[in-house]
Amino acid sequence: MTSRIEVAELVETTQPAGPKRRMGVVAAVATLGSLLFGYDTGVISGALPFMYLPHGAGGLALTVGHEGAIGGTLTLGAAFGGLIGGMMSDRWGRRHNLLILAVLFVVGALGTAGAPSVSGTWEERRALDARVRLARIFQESGLVALRHHAPVGHFFGVPSGSEIGNAWVMTWNKLNEQWADGSNPMLDPSAPGYDVDASDGALPGLARMVSVIAARPIRAGHLLRDLGVTAIAELKAV
Repeated sequence: MTSRIEVAELVETTQPAGPKRRMGVVAAVATLGSLLFGYDTGVISGALPFMYLPHGAGGLALTVGHEGAIGGTLTLGAAFGGLIGGMMSDRWGRRHNLLILAVLFVVGALGTAGAPSVSGTWEERRALDARVRLARIFQESGLVALRHHAPVGHFFGVPSGSEIGNAWVMTWNKLNEQWADGSNPMLDPSAPGYDVDASDGALPGLARMVSVIAARPIRAGHLLRDLGVTAIAELKAV
């Protein structure tokens, strides 16, 4: 039977299994979870004021109940994890737990990024992405480039009517090309804003494009009035 002195000598002389350990790296990795938890808490508290804004202002129009759910979910998850984390570590080991937590963290981050509202769906997120993509196409179009290339205050640099018309035709054709994923809202009759008359306005179709991007009807010659009515309605709803 091995004596206590022999056990102590074996402990002192036995080399650690596996590669050489660096305690600083191990400690940094171990504390990363706490740092991320504190970071998430700070981000949520800083984002809540913007989430209170109405939908028309780019917010989520949160209620008091929504605020409590968003702010308390993280703490509730931490409390639940603390209750079962020890038992899971005893049964399967800490390495198993860390892998599960890493997967849950990634899935939760992707789910948060894919939710445009508190109860948002992936379809709503896809529709929002399509509208942003459409706005980017217009931003990079020949019509916008023609305006940017015209020197301000010089009559000779102002584009002619034919130049503007040709640039708009090319832009319109580009806007109405179907995308590989088939999500171009300019070709979807059910898209909000599609029912605006495409022939109305100095540039036929411009009002429809703006309406589809804004997801609400904006008629030619009524932009400021329509935006004012929408802003007043959103503020009254708060």
